[in-house]
Amino acid sequence: MSTNSIRRKIGLFLLRKRNTTAKDKGLINYENSRKFGIIFEAKKGQDLNPVQSFINHLREDKKELYVLKYVPDRNKAYAKNSIFKTLLTKKDLNFFTIPKKKSITNYTRNNYDILINLLQTRDLTSHYISACCNARLKVAPYTEEFSHVYDLMIDVKEDTKLDEIIEIIDKYIRMINKNQ
Repeated sequence: MSTNSIRRKIGLFLLRKRNTTAKDKGLINYENSRKFGIIFEAKKGQDLNPVQSFINHLREDKKELYVLKYVPDRNKAYAKNSIFKTLLTKKDLNFFTIPKKKSITNYTRNNYDILINLLQTRDLTSHYISACCNARLKVAPYTEEFSHVYDLMIDVKEDTKLDEIIEIIDKYIRMINKNQ
């Protein structure tokens, strides 16, 4: 068994253990939701316009936004060139690829109405952050391994583009309890 495999198994164990955040599961809908958390990954060369457009769209609807940008590589110049307030890089992760407490405390202490994780990967880091957040509704693309973390998961193909994922998630969060 490789070191990475052992590290991942321990990380998944810690995630399952951590996913005990109490949530107020009252009725929530898009119109009544005020506070949104968004987690996304930014790789070098990736077009972030779909994320920025989604953020602008939510701001137009008078939503309070807390955005976490996860940069998985160590390219500091790329990481620092950010219009997004909260930034997480590899240096903020421990051996098990779980964020060190200080790096995500400000982000996870908020009580979100809706938390949206836009990562479509099996990356433990973003799902751990989602598990640490207190949100009335947690949404992400479907990944069986992390289905216990979310309330709503959207089944999309692996090669689905980010703008399509955002469009589908936006469509479904607007449909939930629409008449409430």
